[in-house]
Amino acid sequence: MTRSMLAKVGMSIAASVVIAAGTTGSAYADGPDVTATASWGTATFKTNGDYLWVKDKSADGYSVKATLWREVADGLRVEIRTCSDTTTTQDRSDGYSVCNFDVSEDYWVSVTIQRFKNGVAYGGLVASGYSSQA
Repeated sequence: MTRSMLAKVGMSIAASVVIAAGTTGSAYADGPDVTATASWGTATFKTNGDYLWVKDKSADGYSVKATLWREVADGLRVEIRTCSDTTTTQDRSDGYSVCNFDVSEDYWVSVTIQRFKNGVAYGGLVASGYSSQA
C-alpha cells in the first residue's frame, strides 16, 4: 500500500471514530425523522418506512453519500447503512434519491452526509440534528 493510500485509510478511520464517539443523542429508529443538511446536500432518515432520502444540491461534479449510524453504547456509534447514487432504489423528479432499509426499531440512529468524487471523500462529515426518543 502506498503512503498516500495509507493516509487516506487512516483519515477515514479517524473520521468514523470522531463521529462514533463525538456525538450525543439522536433519533430513535421508530421516532421522529432525523436530517443532516449543508449548502451542497441533505439527507433525511424517515422513520415511518425506514427510508433514507438523499439530495445533492450543487451541480459541482461531487455526489452526496448519506450514512445511517446506530448507537451501540453511550456515545459509541457504528455504521449500519449508506445511500448514494449507486445504491438508490428510487430516483425522484424532485432531485431526491431514496433508499429503503429495514431498520430495527429498538435503538437510536443518526445521519451523516459527505461529498465524494470518483470514490474519494471531499471535506468533512456533516451530522444530523438531534431529537429525543419518541
